[in-house]
Amino acid sequence: MADRYPTKIRIGGPTKRERLAALIRAIKAEGLQSDWGSSLPDITSEEQLLEHIEDGHLTYCDEERAWGEFADLEHFLVQESIPFNRWHAPRYEYDGELAQFRTGMETPATAAVNDNEDIVINAPEIQRIRDILKNAQNMEDVRKAIDELDALCFEADIEPLPPFEITD
Repeated sequence: MADRYPTKIRIGGPTKRERLAALIRAIKAEGLQSDWGSSLPDITSEEQLLEHIEDGHLTYCDEERAWGEFADLEHFLVQESIPFNRWHAPRYEYDGELAQFRTGMETPATAAVNDNEDIVINAPEIQRIRDILKNAQNMEDVRKAIDELDALCFEADIEPLPPFEITD
């Protein structure tokens, strides 16, 4: 049996009007909720789709999504190069996860997050960088620590999710 997590997806960015029918089909096929515990009403038009704009993004959720993913919808969004953020809550011994996809990426970037959707970095990873800096003998050692810190924080540097908009 799959682990189930409260999961939310926000869809943003410009989307061509000609792709709206396919986007609506992908959203409907995923069996999403419009709000925690509320079934998604049938979406058949652009106007009904736009009713789900929250803070500038199409926003959907599921109280108990298997593995905390909207696999088919996420695949569609990546294929169509439509930006999104997908978050699932931590549960039991598993971290929460933030998946971020932006135009130009091949696959979503993922990071461990807490209940507030803040990216979490494990202390041993920071301690390793601290140790490099404490033992640095030259600027090359400092540069190595900066590079490791930069790689560790990559997901936090991804541009904010652009607002959802329909273009012709």
